[in-house]
Order: sequence, then structure tokens, then C-alpha cells
Amino acid sequence: FWIEEVAGSISGMVYDGAKYRVTIEITDNGLGGLDQSVVYEKLTVDSNGDPILDAEGNFTFDAAVSADFENRYAAAGSDPVIIAGNKTFLGGRDIVDGEFSFVLTGLNGAPMPGNATVSNVGYIFTFEPITFIKEGTYVYTLVENIEGIEVDANGDYIKDGVKYDPTEFTVTVTVTDVGGKLTAVTDVKKTGGTESLTEYGFTNVFIPEAVSTTIEVDKVLNDLSEEALGEAGFVFALYRVDTQETLFATSDVEGKASFTLTFLGTDVGNTYEYRLSEDDSAAIEGMTYDPTVYTVFITVNQDSATGALSLEVKLGTEALTGALAFVNIYDPVVPTTEPETTEPETTEPETTEPETTEPETTEPETTEPETTEPETTEPET
Repeated sequence: FWIEEVAGSISGMVYDGAKYRVTIEITDNGLGGLDQSVVYEKLTVDSNGDPILDAEGNFTFDAAVSADFENRYAAAGSDPVIIAGNKTFLGGRDIVDGEFSFVLTGLNGAPMPGNATVSNVGYIFTFEPITFIKEGTYVYTLVENIEGIEVDANGDYIKDGVKYDPTEFTVTVTVTDVGGKLTAVTDVKKTGGTESLTEYGFTNVFIPEAVSTTIEVDKVLNDLSEEALGEAGFVFALYRVDTQETLFATSDVEGKASFTLTFLGTDVGNTYEYRLSEDDSAAIEGMTYDPTVYTVFITVNQDSATGALSLEVKLGTEALTGALAFVNIYDPVVPTTEPETTEPETTEPETTEPETTEPETTEPETTEPETTEPETTEPET
């Protein structure tokens, strides 16, 4: 007799493929009865389950006590779980394959993919598949590799003009046996968050260096005297149309002035209109100011390969080259002298007072009579 197990259809059940040969021997016991003996032999097979034959091509057997079959239940492994994410790259520069790397770390012995660190291919990154063979809950952390990148004063990770993303995600894979088949369900949240994410990834920003241009102004004057140039120079106004802001610049002793304008990555793709004129609010007497208004257009462009900014500066529809001139004419005001007006000399007529002669009064001369003292002679003694 041959005994073997017939494989059933229970999912996850591994059936024993052993085969036994059973020999039953019946003998007369001489007492009017029959005796029986049963011999069990297990067919020997190789690692592939094929029978091992002896030199003569016969089956070989191992002695057995009974026909035993050992089945093993193991749910089929899960379908491969792939952990992947998106790379968002802002700032106008093209992304480069392999420019960014990402690290997956398994906690508490969670099974790992063949590559724990991967780099971006375009705007995605993908880890190798993980097949789970055991029920359980498996937790991973996922980060962008920012090792060695210093933090600036604003708390940002910036290297070579690129701002890196320090976000950490927690990836939880729950594996359960569903009818003999392991089923894995993946849930991704920001570490510490509660919202499950169907899409996740890291955002990097390219920060291009600012770019500047200078608008030069030249004052042309027919009179270069100190009086014409004035003490404070000439003032020019540059008006930006979209923001309605006005910048002012004052000419130097040579009549030159300039405006330096700086633009950032946020200006890429925009064209700005400026209007340049002379400000005559502090007019010099005798000065005729140039009423010209120049319209300048500045377009901010970016090289997608390098990310570098550039400017296209036009005066109207033509490229702006050189300084913009304002021509003034100085005609000094000559002060007018009032002619002297001579008042006619009026001569008062002389009025002659009649000369009045006071009558001369002669005081009568009075002669005192001469008195002669009598001479007295003392008598001789």
C-alpha cells in the first residue's frame, strides 16, 4: 500500500509531500488463527522532492514507525510595499538627477528595503520593494539627507543657493493575515502630525543671487559757471509705474547721477516700467529745464540650467546703452538798473530884510570936577 496526503486548498497551508509504503504480512499462527504484521517505510526524496533510486534503479526507503504527515501553516507573503515620494524644486532652476538624497530608517527591527538611501530621479524618489512575511506593525522614519548642512540665522538649511527641507515623515506599515495572505496597509504622516497623507515629499527652493543694473544720467548745460551749476546740483526722479514709487538722485559736480536697481528671483518673468525725468521743484532763476521723460523697461529673466538671473533693459523698444541726457539752458538774469532821477533844484528867493540902523546914542561925557586936596604943612618944632 502507498499512503500520501492529498493537498487541500487552504490558503497559507503548506502540505507535507511525504509518501509511505506500507507492507502488511498475514501468517497462520498454527492455532487456527491469522497473525499480521505492518511495516512502514518512508520514501526517500531529494531536495526537489524527487525519489532517490538505488544502483539498480529501485526506490529507497527510510524505516518508519507510522505514516506521519506534518503540515505547516504560513500565510503567503505580502505584495511588495514600495515607499516613494515626490521632490518639489522651486526657484526656476532645472533639477538634476541625483542632486538630493533621502534616508529611510526602520524602527525596532522593521524589515528594510535593499537600499536605505536613495537619490532623486527627476522629481521622484523610490526605495526598493519590501515584502512582509509576518504579521505586525512596522514603523519607519523618512527624511531628506541634510547631514553636514549648516543652519543659517533664520533656521534654514541652505547650501550652494538651495534651501533644503527638514521635514520628517513617519511611515507605518500594518501587516495582517487575510485568508492566508498577508496584506500590508501603509500610512504616512508628518512626524507628530495626525493627518494621513496620500501624497508626500520634500520641497527645496533654489535662491538665485540678486541681479542689478544702473541707469546713468548726464546733465548737459550750456553754461558751466558755478552760478549755473548751483550749490545743490540737479535732481532727477525715477518713477516706477506698478508700485507708484519714486526714487531721487542728485548730480555731482560733473553733472552726473545714477540709479541702481536690484531684482530678485521673485521678479523673474516680470517687466517693470520706469519713467525718468528732471525734478525742477528747486528751480534756479534763469534756468530752462529739460522737460524730456524717458520710458525705461526692465525685464527679469532666468537661465533654467544655471538659475542665474539676467536683465533686459530697454529705452522704449531699443536696448538702453549709455547715459540719458537732460539738456538745460541757463540764461542769467541781468538785474535792471533804475535811472537816477534828479529832483529839480528849487532855489528859494532871497528875501532881503531892510537894514535898520539903530540911532547912535552918545552918552554925554561927564567930567568929574578935579578936587585938590589942600597941602598941609606940619609946623617945625
